[in-house]
Amino acid sequence: MSKQLQPLGSVLDGVLERLSIIEAKLGISPGAAPSAATPAIVEDEEISPRLVAYDEHIQRTIVPFTDSCAALGPEMESVGKNIGEVWDAVRGIVELGTKYKKPADVPTGLQPHLKTCQDAMAKIRSARIDRKFDWHLKAIMEMLTCVSWVVMSPPPSPANFV
Repeated sequence: MSKQLQPLGSVLDGVLERLSIIEAKLGISPGAAPSAATPAIVEDEEISPRLVAYDEHIQRTIVPFTDSCAALGPEMESVGKNIGEVWDAVRGIVELGTKYKKPADVPTGLQPHLKTCQDAMAKIRSARIDRKFDWHLKAIMEMLTCVSWVVMSPPPSPANFV
């Protein structure tokens, strides 16, 4: 379970424990109330194939890119770390997609989970770096617009370019 979901798990465990006590008092549930040791969210031992594919893609593309940023010097190293944070936040959203149903209103449902991603992008946007890296930073900001795919519903269809 991701670190973001752990507080939710303990809240759900508490709710289940209270419900089982009420059920036991009303005689709805036969036998004693289940112990609180039974977790509300059972962690799958197996990671979703979609998440594995995402991780492989990140290792193949983003990690070398952030390493290249670090090789350019300390100014671009911080930009590279922020790029890594953006894609880690997107991974959290992909992980939610592998475990839960699609929300009725995708942008509103994902808004709390996009905060980390938006904060990292804001750090990149506000980076004060040497002018020799201006074109690098502009290209990075253009590249980061592709992060918006997680809130597009339905995804854009292929377009014909003339």
